[in-house]
Amino acid sequence: DHYNLTGSNLTDQPVALLNTAYYGRWSMNTINGIAPAPRVGQCSVYDPVTDSLVLAYGLGKDGEYLNDCWALRLDPLEWRQIRTECLSPREYPSAVLSGRCMFIYGGACNNQFFSDLHCINLDTGELTIIQVSGRIPCPRTSPAMFSHNHNIYMWAGFDGRSHGGIYYINPQQ
Repeated sequence: DHYNLTGSNLTDQPVALLNTAYYGRWSMNTINGIAPAPRVGQCSVYDPVTDSLVLAYGLGKDGEYLNDCWALRLDPLEWRQIRTECLSPREYPSAVLSGRCMFIYGGACNNQFFSDLHCINLDTGELTIIQVSGRIPCPRTSPAMFSHNHNIYMWAGFDGRSHGGIYYINPQQ
């Protein structure tokens, strides 16, 4: 047995076989001060300039759709609200960092799927809707996004069915 699943001790204690270079131990820190509401379905990026995790949108624990944006500085652990309101509340949008902007695409709220692309400037909090043209991706949640040479790439996602196809846009043009 690798885990004790039959007795009253359900602590998932790994055996020595699992004690490899990839073995780790979770810890939890308490952060004093104001913090965002707990959520699922948020989008997030890492900002190396401020050493922060930035998150936006999501679904709160009471089922309310959220549309705020926060940054968690990692040293010391401290929350900062970037925006109290973004676009319409939603869950499962996707995001990528390019320059000082967090680009956000899609998401859903009450079975309404979104296809908007917007960015939040991480320094000023300014929100800009990106005007797009060409072959526009259909509304969807959770596409994989990445940035390379000022282009933003998007693949897959879900709107009741799975999507393929790789889309890209240069938001600076």
